[in-house]
Amino acid sequence: MSWGDRQRDLDTILAVWPSYEPLTGIWHMQELAVGKTGNPKWRDRQIPSAGGGIKMDWYRDADTALAARLELNARYEADLKVSPIDEEVRHSLQLKASKSLQAKERLQSEEALMLADARRRKASVPAPSAAELKLTARAEPLRDALADALAEFPYVTGVRVGELHERLAMAKSYSGIWDLLADGSLHKRGATLIERSKIASGFDLNPTEHWGEVKAKIRTILLPRANQLLQLSSVRRLLDEALARGEKALVCNGVVFWYEPDGNVGWQVKSTDTVKSGEGTTLWAEGTIRFRKSRPVGNPPIH
Repeated sequence: MSWGDRQRDLDTILAVWPSYEPLTGIWHMQELAVGKTGNPKWRDRQIPSAGGGIKMDWYRDADTALAARLELNARYEADLKVSPIDEEVRHSLQLKASKSLQAKERLQSEEALMLADARRRKASVPAPSAAELKLTARAEPLRDALADALAEFPYVTGVRVGELHERLAMAKSYSGIWDLLADGSLHKRGATLIERSKIASGFDLNPTEHWGEVKAKIRTILLPRANQLLQLSSVRRLLDEALARGEKALVCNGVVFWYEPDGNVGWQVKSTDTVKSGEGTTLWAEGTIRFRKSRPVGNPPIH
């Protein structure tokens, strides 16, 4: 099949976003596409090959993928501005593209913050030397490779060893003994769990549990440090837009943003759990972040 033979090849592309694949270490580009009917949807991006065929759009490193994302999104944004379509449709597509990219940015920023805090919390955990590691007999040949893998994240209980294409993985038992988890047979799910353990294990949580629930627990732990959320430009844009629409409360990624107009208080950050009297909250007003104890209040309204 050649490029242009399928209906999807003629769809309008609104934006792109690179997605990391832990198993292969490759960044796969996704695209936000819309056809003649229906709403925009994210899908794997396919592009013409040199011979006129079809191939997946992927990148070997994050920097190259990021550069491609910026270039392509600028192009698609410009194309949409001059597209011969109804102005109301154009505005709707521009808004949907912007919102979709903001959602991707918030998710990426949130997990980056979680990873940074996980490493901070485990900064005192020393990287083990190869000699002090406890291994099963069959894992013994990988002693040095395991020590190398644990040098950056010594607190995890599951880790990739060797080159990514070898698909080798090891896990530590409750008794502290490392064994082969996958000998050339690591699958996509296993690679994803190992990647997630870099965050979850930093908070002493289990990466094999539902990832949404794990991150919800982490948000609760990080709530006293919620000023970091308010410092994100993507979150600030979200709050500005909500306030412009007259909304005084917004839920995003398991966190309630609540606007308090009286007393020049501004936006407060609270968890989605019941707000208790005297609980510490993080405030942002006029670009300034400050801390204070919240006065007795009821639960904020949720829109």
